[in-house]
Amino acid sequence: MLPLAILAASGCASEGEGRPDSELGNLVISPSTEVAKVELDSAAVDADALLSAVELPHTWLGSSLGAHRIEGTTWVEVREGGQVVSELSDVLRIDFDGEDRFAATLDTSNDYGRHAIYDGANLFLRPRYGLYHKRAPQTETEAAEIRTDMAAAAGDYLGLLARGLEVSDRGPKTRDGRSVRQVELKLAPKPRRVADETLTQKRWRNSIEVKTLSGQVDLDVESGAPVYIQLDGSIVFSREGRSFQMFVKAERSILEIGHTRAVQAPGDEASLSIGIRPRELDERDALLRNIAPPARRAPTPKATKEPTP
Repeated sequence: MLPLAILAASGCASEGEGRPDSELGNLVISPSTEVAKVELDSAAVDADALLSAVELPHTWLGSSLGAHRIEGTTWVEVREGGQVVSELSDVLRIDFDGEDRFAATLDTSNDYGRHAIYDGANLFLRPRYGLYHKRAPQTETEAAEIRTDMAAAAGDYLGLLARGLEVSDRGPKTRDGRSVRQVELKLAPKPRRVADETLTQKRWRNSIEVKTLSGQVDLDVESGAPVYIQLDGSIVFSREGRSFQMFVKAERSILEIGHTRAVQAPGDEASLSIGIRPRELDERDALLRNIAPPARRAPTPKATKEPTP
């Protein structure tokens, strides 16, 4: 998830306005989970094919690689007129057991963060500090979606730099005991054509000009999975008449592939069980107020004089 809240705030709809769900992308519409096979030879020489590989969801990585550990870091700084207006770094770790169970931590430099554990039956969720909240997943895919979201930053940032991306095949090597294909990331001599963003909250990306870009991606020869991503880049962009610079560094490694690890739930002293109320529509409307129109409710029976709480 890109830490751009300081920029996104100015893009909210005004009071009384609403946007249909079709304009909100993955905010309210789940993305497609269908993933094509990684073509190693294409991904090593074609920027679009490589982008598709690094943006693979963790659900795909888990089924392709089995048990593993992920370690990652990101750093982002945004400047306006030479003055720093936003800076954020984070440290990621995910231990995945090869089935569905995982333990994940994402700690940020502003002392926030996100910790999540799934033991196969219950989710344990908390910010960086405090007790875990224990509950059952609300959907069959919620646990997998959480680990996918937490592991996505490096791929998201490379996508942000897509207009300036050029790749070169650097041939075979070995990483963590596995055969990989190393791909160099570098600044293209001229901007690449990429699809324009149509979502209101992302249209600022159409103004992006990539200034610097370097790094590498190592693709697992057996599966095509990106087992190592490292990038360093900068962009300039405009939003609502203001000009910004952004500097980005990201790194993600997938380690100990095939080494099964036990995922244990927190003890009772570290967690608090909470019930789940069927209030999805109320929560959706609260989160998307002034962004999307309210969800339609089922009609109230005519015999009922007072609305049901």
